[in-house]
Amino acid sequence: MRLIFFLFILFTSLDAEIFQIKSIEETSEHLQEDTLVIFDLDNTVMEPMQTLGSDQWFAYRINEYRQQGCSDQDALKATIAEYVAIQNVTKMRLVEPSTFQVIEKLQKNHVPMIGLTTRSLVLVPKTIEQLNSIGVDFSKTTPVQMDMFFENDRYIQFQQGILFTSGTSKGAALLRLVHESGYQPKRILFVDDKMSHLQDVEKVCSACCIEFVGFRYGYLDEKTKSLRTEIARKQLELFGKLLSDEEAVTLLKKG
Repeated sequence: MRLIFFLFILFTSLDAEIFQIKSIEETSEHLQEDTLVIFDLDNTVMEPMQTLGSDQWFAYRINEYRQQGCSDQDALKATIAEYVAIQNVTKMRLVEPSTFQVIEKLQKNHVPMIGLTTRSLVLVPKTIEQLNSIGVDFSKTTPVQMDMFFENDRYIQFQQGILFTSGTSKGAALLRLVHESGYQPKRILFVDDKMSHLQDVEKVCSACCIEFVGFRYGYLDEKTKSLRTEIARKQLELFGKLLSDEEAVTLLKKG
């Protein structure tokens, strides 16, 4: 009985692996036929030009509101409101210069691909605009051609090859997309900077008998750990104009 259990765990684990990577190019050796490639967006494909509005700022800002006595729900609500305002005016850049080439090569080879983000529905048009500004268009080889809108824990939208989960489980949203569209890949390759999202999607793939390969993408790890909160505060204080990090540092030095 123990042997059977061991063999079950062994062969199950062979179909689901999560690798730690520092460069997006490290994913290429794991590509196979019948693979759906999924990219997280923030801190994986793109990031703001300045500290304010970044993923790491978002987490810091929620905690700051909590320290001021706000409930978790109120802290999240206030931070989201600020985040949406910032995203509507910020410019974006590729996290890694080679990301564009990697995506472009996959799409030229007709590899099915989608984006997967916890961003809310109010940011759908702006997110697509931001991606287009850095040359990324997930609609080129999306295996699900129609735009879709459905309810899970919250409203979820799939538009131009990007699945927006509105802060809900990426795995549950992906499962809903698979069921609603009728498209079920044999294998999924998913790149995300957060391990929790990878594990979430891995569970769904296991339940659906889909082979899963995940990549915990750590290109920005050092940057996220060394968040300069004084810069973010100055940028938020003077939000009428969106300051670059360099401009904020200059103002801080002047006192």
